[in-house]
Amino acid sequence: GRIYERISPPGYPEGYRSSLNCEWIFETTPVHHLSIYFQDMNLERSDDCYYDYVKVYTGVGGKPNWNLLNKVCLPNATHIYGMETSNLMKVVFISDFYGNKTGFKAFVKIDCGGSLTGPNGVIDMRNESRALQWTSRYYSLQCEWNVTVRTGKTIVVDFSYFNIPSQDINHCAESNIVLRNGLSKNSPMLGQGRYCGTNIGTQFETTGNQLSISFKGLTSDAILNQSKEDSMACGGQYSLTSENTSVIISSPNYPNIPQPHTECEWVFMAPAGERIHMDFLERFDITNSPGCRQAFVEIRDGGTIGSELIDTFCNEMPSSQYTTGNVLYVRYFTDVTDPKNGFKANISIGTSSGSLQMKQGLIRLPTYPHQYPRNLNCLWTISGPPDHFLTISFDELSMPYSNNCTGRDSVTVSEMQAQNVSESPIITYCETRQGMTPAFNSSANTVIVRFQSYQQQSSVVKRGFSLRYSVSQETCGGSLEGSSGIFQSPGYPSTVGYKRICRWDIVVPVGRRVKVELLDFDLENSMENYKHRLLFFSSLYFPYVIKVLYPRDTPEIITSSGNKMRVLLFSYHNVGHRGFKARFSSDETALCGGALDADSGIIQSPFKSQNVTLCEWETTVEPGVNKTFVINLLNGTFGGTTDRPCYYRPRVAILRRNGNQPPITDFCGNYTSPVTVAVPFVDIMIV
Repeated sequence: GRIYERISPPGYPEGYRSSLNCEWIFETTPVHHLSIYFQDMNLERSDDCYYDYVKVYTGVGGKPNWNLLNKVCLPNATHIYGMETSNLMKVVFISDFYGNKTGFKAFVKIDCGGSLTGPNGVIDMRNESRALQWTSRYYSLQCEWNVTVRTGKTIVVDFSYFNIPSQDINHCAESNIVLRNGLSKNSPMLGQGRYCGTNIGTQFETTGNQLSISFKGLTSDAILNQSKEDSMACGGQYSLTSENTSVIISSPNYPNIPQPHTECEWVFMAPAGERIHMDFLERFDITNSPGCRQAFVEIRDGGTIGSELIDTFCNEMPSSQYTTGNVLYVRYFTDVTDPKNGFKANISIGTSSGSLQMKQGLIRLPTYPHQYPRNLNCLWTISGPPDHFLTISFDELSMPYSNNCTGRDSVTVSEMQAQNVSESPIITYCETRQGMTPAFNSSANTVIVRFQSYQQQSSVVKRGFSLRYSVSQETCGGSLEGSSGIFQSPGYPSTVGYKRICRWDIVVPVGRRVKVELLDFDLENSMENYKHRLLFFSSLYFPYVIKVLYPRDTPEIITSSGNKMRVLLFSYHNVGHRGFKARFSSDETALCGGALDADSGIIQSPFKSQNVTLCEWETTVEPGVNKTFVINLLNGTFGGTTDRPCYYRPRVAILRRNGNQPPITDFCGNYTSPVTVAVPFVDIMIV
C-alpha cells in the first residue's frame, strides 16, 4: 500500500464551503504508527480556534476509542513537525456557517514502531526500510515498539532472523537493537541490552508484563522479532494411568493467596475408553463477579480452550465434574489485584463417587444405561445449604429383586445431621421398577447415596438406577439476630407434615435477655411424646436445657439468662398438625453475662433467688497485642468435687468461643483461696 495519504477539505485551494463536517479515519498495523504533517493551513482565524478548525485524534488500545491529540486553525500549524498517533488516527474538519478561507493541505504517513498488546506477535524489520523510504531524510531508521501483555504474565523474546551490520560489533554504535525490561527509558536492559551483528544467541524473558524494543540503523538492515506471552510457573500436562490414577492440583500458593493476575492451564489425559473425574477439595475461594469475568475455574470436555465447556465456577463449591471422553482441560484465572485463596482439586480416572452441591441434579452409575459391573461400590454425598432439606425420587430402579436387600445389589439413601458422625438410613431399594418412585424428603441438608453390587450377575441386563434430587426452597431453622422477630416451623400453618430436625440460634443485643413466646403450638401427639418436641437451650456454644415442650404441654414463655438462646424442633411426619409459630423479644435486661471490654474487672454469679440457668461472659484480646488473658478465681462454691467432672452440676468453665473444643479448664467444688489461670487464646468465654 501507499506510505502516505494527502487530505484536504472539499474546494481546496479555491475555498471551502461553510457548515462543513468532514472526517477521515486512518488505520495501519499495530507494529506501525501514524503521523500527520500540515503543509498549508489557511482557515478563518480565532485565537481559540472557535470558528473553523482541524482536530486530530488518536485511537486508544488498538480500538477506535478516540482521544483528542490537538486542535489547530492557525498558519503556524505547518511548523509542527508531525503529530504522532497510534496505529489509528481520526482527522475532523469543522467550518462554521459564516466566512471561509482556502482550507488546508496535509499528509498522513506510516512510521515504524507501535504498541502491541496481544498474547503474541511478530515484528518484521526486513521490509521496513523499503516501505518507509519515502524521502532521503529518513534513510536512517529509528523505531520503537512497546509490548504489553496481561498483568501477571511475562514476555519471551525470540529472534528467528538477526542481521544488523555495524562497524564495531563490540559497542554497536551505528546500528543496534535495544531491549528493555519495561516501557520507560530508565527501565533495566535485558541481557547486555544493546545488540548488533548476525548472532544474538539466546532467548530473553522479562520479569514483568512490559517490554520496550528500540531499533536504529541503515535502511539495508533487517530483523525479525517474535514475542509471546508466558504464564507463571503453574499448570501443566498430566497422563493418568492404571498405576497413577489421580493427581491433585491447586491454584499457586494454595491455601494462601496467589500472586495477582494469575492464569494456569492444565490438560489431563486418561487411557482410551475412560472418563475423567474432578473433585474439589477443602475450600473453594474465588473472587465472585458477574458472569465470573474477573476470576474463575473453567472446565472443558477436551484438551484445549476451544473444547466444549462443561462449566465455569467462581462462587460456591462446585459439585464433582465428569468428562464424556478421556481428556480434561482446566483453567484457573484471576484478574484482580487482591485475589482470594483459590482452590484445590483431585483429578482421577472416572470413579463412581463424588460430591454434589447444586440446587438440583441427577445421579446415575457411570455405566448407565448399560449393565453395571460386579463388586461395584459407589458413594455420593449431596449437600444443600444449611437449614434446608432435600427432596429425592428415583426415575428408574433396575436391580435384581430381593425380599431382603442385605448382601444383594442395592441402593441406599441415608441422611447425616450436621453434628453427627453416623448415617441414618432413609430408604433402601433392591428391585426393578419402571417409572418414578414417590418422592421423599430428608430431615437434614446432607444426604449420602450408596450403591453396592456383588458377585452374582443377572441374566437380564440391569442398569442400576437414576436418582433425581432438589434442594428445598424453604428453610428449616437458621440464625436470628436483632431485638425481636418471628420464627416458625417449616410449612406453617400447613398440616402436611415431614420429618424435620430444625435449629434456630437467637442472638439479641448484649445486655438483654431472650424471651420466646409461643403464638401457636400444635404438634403430633398420637405417637410417643418424645418423637415430637421443642427444646430450648440457654447458650449456642455450651448447651444447657432451659425447657422441653412436648405436644401435650401447655405453651409458656421461655426466657434465657443472657442474650443467646438455641431452639431445636424434632418433628417426625407431623401430619394433620400445624407445627408452631413463635415470637422472640429482648425487652428485659440480662440477669448476668455480657462483654468484658475493660482491661480488668470483677464478675460474680447472680443470686440464687434469680433462678439463673447459665451465664456467659465473652472477651476478645486484640490480635498482635502482647497480652495474655488472666483469670483469678477469688472464691466460690460449685457442685461436684474437684477430682470428678461436674457436667450437669453448677460449675465455671473457661472455653474457646467457637464451641468446638473442650473447655480449657473447669472449676468444681469449694474454693477458699485464689486460683489463677492464664489463657493464651484471643477468643475466650467464661460460662
